[in-house]
Amino acid sequence: LEKKLNPQWKMRTGEELRFRDHNGLYYAETHVGVNYQPFKYLAMGAEYLENRASRTQKKKQVWFWESVPRIYVTPQLSLKGFLLENRNMLEFRVRQDARFAMRYRNLTGLTAPWKWTPFQFQPYTANEVFFETQRNGMIEDRLYAGFKVHWWGPVHGSVYYLRHSSKNAAAKWTSLNILGTGLKIVF
Repeated sequence: LEKKLNPQWKMRTGEELRFRDHNGLYYAETHVGVNYQPFKYLAMGAEYLENRASRTQKKKQVWFWESVPRIYVTPQLSLKGFLLENRNMLEFRVRQDARFAMRYRNLTGLTAPWKWTPFQFQPYTANEVFFETQRNGMIEDRLYAGFKVHWWGPVHGSVYYLRHSSKNAAAKWTSLNILGTGLKIVF
């Protein structure tokens, strides 16, 4: 959910759920935040996120929590209708099962100017990389390609492909191919 307070300020809150075929819900996230856009091509904000994730320990599902206050700055550039954004986010991770860590996330996205069909399908692509203080170098990479959609009135969303690559503790990379959807209601 997103509420525009005035031309520069927005508040938002949301829930993210992730499911697996073999054991159902394994991740739940709740977040609330504020976004400030002092100029046309610059946005900044702060958010608080609380998540719960399950892991298998001795053939049993165990849930762990994490609290993540975060801040971000996003320069934006419009060129011939294309929108280029570069979000720089710093997260302060307080986890139940691990020590405190800071994580830097950089998301660079490109949205095309075209909108197709009455639902305004708009192509976009983005790449997000993650660096964390407790681990060396880049630890995660997310490559997105998809469409932003305006379903009707205040209801917006997205349909996308995500190539999610992550590095484990032994420095081995593994990747997942994910088909995702997003839904946003703007007031």
